[in-house]
Formats: sequence, C-alpha cells, structure tokens
Amino acid sequence: MSKTFLLLAAALLMPALPVEAAPAAITVAVAAKDRPADEAKLDESRKPAEVLKFLGLERGDRAFDFMAGRGYYSEIMARAVGPKGMVVAWNPSGIGESDPVKTAWQSLRVRVKNVAVFSTFMPDLALAPASFDFALFHLVYHDAYWESAEYKLVRTDPALLLATLYGAMKSGGIVGVIDHVGPAGGDTRAEVDKTHRIDPAVVRADFERAGFVFEGESDVLRVPGDDLSKSVFDPAVRGKTDRIVYKFSKPDGAPKDDLAMACDVEKAQSFIGRPADEATVGEMKKATGARTARVVPPNGAVTMDFRPDRLTISTDEAGNITRVSCG
Repeated sequence: MSKTFLLLAAALLMPALPVEAAPAAITVAVAAKDRPADEAKLDESRKPAEVLKFLGLERGDRAFDFMAGRGYYSEIMARAVGPKGMVVAWNPSGIGESDPVKTAWQSLRVRVKNVAVFSTFMPDLALAPASFDFALFHLVYHDAYWESAEYKLVRTDPALLLATLYGAMKSGGIVGVIDHVGPAGGDTRAEVDKTHRIDPAVVRADFERAGFVFEGESDVLRVPGDDLSKSVFDPAVRGKTDRIVYKFSKPDGAPKDDLAMACDVEKAQSFIGRPADEATVGEMKKATGARTARVVPPNGAVTMDFRPDRLTISTDEAGNITRVSCG
C-alpha cells in the first residue's frame, strides 16, 4: 500500500470541525464600508468571517499577521479585535519595501489605528517573547520553503522560523494556517518553487515538531477536484485552489513573559498635535500603560523588533506628534 494512499486515507478519516456563524465583531469588520473594493472582492473566495470564527479570534486579542502583503487580513483582524486589541503585521523586506505595498499600508493605517507593520529579511525576524494571543499564516507558510531573488527571499530554515513564533505566542495562543494544498510526498522546496503549494502533512508535522498542538481543521476552503499539478497563479485555478485551514495552539502552562503587556493605542490619539517633549511622553506612557516609548522624527531610523509594551511616537519637523502606535 502506497504512502500517498495512507496519507489520503488518514485525511479522509480526520473529522472536519463545523463552521458556525461569525461573531458580531468579525462580521462587522468584514462588512466595513471603507475597506478597499478590490480587497472586499476577495471575501467571496477567502471567506474571512468563517475562517476567523473557526480559528477563534477574540475581541482584545494581540495578533500577528505573518507575511501580510497589503494587509488584507491585518485590517479585518484589527477591526475585529477592537481598540484594546492590536495587530502586528510583518513582511519580508523585498515585499514590504515595494511601492504598491507601502502605498496600501499608508492608506490602511489611516483607516485603522491599532495596527503596526514592519519588514525584515525572513531569517532576521525577531519577536518579543509571549507577545501574541493569535497568529495567522494566510497562503504564505509555504513561502518559508521558497527562495526568490526578485522578492529578496533568502533560504530560510522553517524550524527556526517556527521556534521564533513559538516563543512569541502566549500560553494557549492560537495559530491559524491557511495554505494551498499540494501533492503528498515529494520535495517540498521543489514543489513550492513550481506551484506554490505544500503537502498538508508537511505543515502539520512542522508545527507539531515546533511544539504546537493540532486543534483541528475546517473544510470551509476545501475544493474537491482541484488540479494539484497547476501553479496557484494559473488562471484556471487562481482564487479557486483547494486550501487547508489548520488550527494550532501553544500548550497551556508554557512559560509566560511580562512583556506580554501591551499599550492601549486608542488612549494615545488625543496627544496628536502636541510637542513630543519629555512631559508629554510621560503622560502618554501613563495613559496607555506602555512601559517604554520612542520618539521618531521624519525619516528617522528605528529598530525592526516589535515590543507590545512600547509606544512609537512619530513627529514632524517641528517635533509635534503626528502618529502614535504600539510596537
């Protein structure tokens, strides 16, 4: 009996968890009228409300969006978690520094305040310990196996990447993985380079090896009969591929870190327009609960790490506050 047959049989026997009606916060977030039209058009095929309901995103969560692109899910999650929650989005440098992505994020950060984005090379990604309640990989985990000169994606060790993520998740934190289904077996890097698909068994094995617990899967994005030999960018299947939705968690009882505290960015918005002097920064820290703060002048250099307990205060040439975020 072939290995492929056994894997397929196991997949068929595994129960798929039902998808219930999305809670109000997520439903309202997806339905927001000021979301870009081209993003909203993707909802029909991506089913974000059903996916986030299944994964268990909650009001007040601090969420991490891995390889967020133009912020499709970042915006929805930021709206859904509300002003006491926070979304941190990360992009590889070759993607995050592109003009279309930067333009999209400039607009997004006008629409929602509780979101931050940063870019690094993938092997340089660093996250504060025990920072997040929730993390999402939307159609991108396979890219941990991809190398691309065009997008400046260097060879990465997925095990090291997931070790970083594991450390950044709070005890009991949820990680959702949505990805294009690839053929069972074979060379993962070669398959990703050819079709941008990945064997679901590889995804599950990688996350479980990193210490995460598999909580279940949803069939909301499954597409029987998908031609797994086709690239996900082939017009015949683009937007219609067979996709897994896996839910993992970091086991309860894992060590916690007091850096998991976060600032309340909404309470900082009233300071915009004021001088970023020592007294004002002190007031802002007290109002938001932030432990530390940094003031960033126009074109100022900042480190690419993320700290949920830190205020980042942007100023204009005169030293007046123009934007405040956590991170």
